[in-house]
Amino acid sequence: MGINKPITVRGVTYPSRTAAADATGLQAKTLRLAEREGRLDTTGDRSHLCKPITVRGVTYPSREQAAKALHVAKATLLNAIAKGTLENVGKRSKPKRDDN
Repeated sequence: MGINKPITVRGVTYPSRTAAADATGLQAKTLRLAEREGRLDTTGDRSHLCKPITVRGVTYPSREQAAKALHVAKATLLNAIAKGTLENVGKRSKPKRDDN
């Protein structure tokens, strides 16, 4: 398929590979390779990488969203998973001091 011919990416038809690249945020060469490999329906789709995660009884759609909700960096969340301390992530280690 040439650069100026219609191309369908994830169910949407664009007038050209360049237009598809602009609309999807993918590079034209990425689309060219995906087209050659027959995977235009999934190229650039990262939703399959999002896995739900439960922390202290609350389930979040992804690790990124859990980190945001818990007010911690994603790296902090990943470290807690690796160390087995997930239930403590986002908790204050010491109570806030009352200076009254």
